[in-house]
Amino acid sequence: MKGVLRATAVLGVALASMWLALVGLRGPVPIATTAPGDQFSAERAFECVQYVGASEHPAGTSELERVRAWIVARIRDNGLEVEEQSWTSDVAAWNERQPVERELVNLVVRVGPRAQPPTASILLVAHYDSRAGCPGASDDGMGLAALLEVVRALHAFPLERTAIVVLLTDAEELGCVGAKQFIATQFARERVDAVINLDMLGNRGALQLIETGPDSRGLVRILTRCGARPPGSSFASEVIRFLPNRTDFAEFSRAGVRGVGFACVGGASVYHRAIDTPDRVDHRSLQQCGDTVLALARAIDRDGLERGSGKPTFFTLFGAWVVRYPPIVDMVIAVAAVLLLKLAWRGTAISFAILGGGLVNALLVWVSPAVAARVCWSLAQSIRWNDALAVSDERGLVALSMCVLGCAACLARTRFARRVDERATSLGTCCLWLAFGCTASVTAWYSCEIDSNGTTKALGPRASTNFTCKKKERKWICMRI
Repeated sequence: MKGVLRATAVLGVALASMWLALVGLRGPVPIATTAPGDQFSAERAFECVQYVGASEHPAGTSELERVRAWIVARIRDNGLEVEEQSWTSDVAAWNERQPVERELVNLVVRVGPRAQPPTASILLVAHYDSRAGCPGASDDGMGLAALLEVVRALHAFPLERTAIVVLLTDAEELGCVGAKQFIATQFARERVDAVINLDMLGNRGALQLIETGPDSRGLVRILTRCGARPPGSSFASEVIRFLPNRTDFAEFSRAGVRGVGFACVGGASVYHRAIDTPDRVDHRSLQQCGDTVLALARAIDRDGLERGSGKPTFFTLFGAWVVRYPPIVDMVIAVAAVLLLKLAWRGTAISFAILGGGLVNALLVWVSPAVAARVCWSLAQSIRWNDALAVSDERGLVALSMCVLGCAACLARTRFARRVDERATSLGTCCLWLAFGCTASVTAWYSCEIDSNGTTKALGPRASTNFTCKKKERKWICMRI
């Protein structure tokens, strides 16, 4: 009876936590086109998503020229000037074996503050090209539409002391070519105190903070105070730095500029696919994109940019509260966890051999659900099932089915692992979490970056923004000065 009550209590706590997290991740209600000029309207921004996402528009094509002309006309209709920075580059798309010479164009828009000269400058970044074969309504039509609506609002009601520079890059899908060109040619002449990047991985769900640059602790602090509070964690930011599909933000981060990168990750089944169309874009997500960028820009203008050495450690609790602390606390927690684990081990008669069995058992508990979910997702992709599920109401059912299969895999594993001591499994689980925690602590404390060829370059403990970016043999290397 006690076991049933204990299991019911655990299940109740888990369901309550999931409900609180889902409530916190729910996006704001979209604002209509009749909203006041100082507010962000998702319905106004969606006009851009509809036009840009009507068809694919890869870099160097006539379709992208059509999109570029529409963007320029839209910006000028709002009373702003557009600077077109063009150049020629030999780059190859994902479906091409040989590089092709392409005419590429970056678009730059500047919005000055009321007071001159400005005390700070914020660079807002999105890309306006799409991957070949993909309309790009979310990647990056949503980011582009959000920035165009944000710059309209900031031009109608300018900030007091902060200048806004909007960079719409070309050929991001070909390796962040536009961002690299801007850094190589314009970066030295531009004052950039912070970068805010929008690049979507999905077409719905809550906007998430997925990337943070060096010396961004003060910027994250401002973000948590301005009321936007998008979910995210420093752990996700560290993981994304080592992934192959990098964004424009990675180039600016490597150049030593503090900043933050946002993305919607819900509906990732449409990412880089022909089903990434405007009718599948969530208006709530689009509204949250604009609200977050607008609130952060106004908070920076009101409070000023705070200096903070190193990257912050943070995570979102139930999608509503942000917990943050300096990296040194990670080391303290890791050391305390090691001492507690040693004390727990001393009171048992578990040998290293038994503990090894517990580690394997605990690892299988983690691996079984992941493998089951991955197999199900691969099966859905092979039969094109996820194309229909990308917009259907059965998404939750599919996710629940994957969870059930994962639990079934765990139970099947447990059936064949009853010989392993439960205490050893518990200690093994603690050891695994401790290993992950110590690794994350060291990563946060000892920063490193990756150059454009994938080579990791260590920058030393708590690397700050005192960097200079040099170009040498097509390698972007950040050096401490």
